Amino acid sequence: MAVVTIGKDAQITLPEEICKAVDVNSGDALEIGIVAGGLLLRPASTVPNAEAWQKPEAAWRDPGRLPELDALSDDDIMQIAVATVNDGRAGNG
Repeated sequence: MAVVTIGKDAQITLPEEICKAVDVNSGDALEIGIVAGGLLLRPASTVPNAEAWQKPEAAWRDPGRLPELDALSDDDIMQIAVATVNDGRAGNG
């Protein structure tokens, strides 16, 4: 377990090996919360609530992971998602 020191303005610096292990980089937003026995840090959502509400696909679309989705409209993506769920329910997926 790594030890960090709280610096000026209550800032901490995460050790490089921790950042690499959990794939966080300088400038990434993290959520922090109090849990039993300590603190919990985890990546924060970077989709503004208003945008996520108006465009739900933005909350799960990751252009780096599935670039083929970028060429599709939101309606096309929703149709694919619905078809995938229906196939799963029918035992086809």
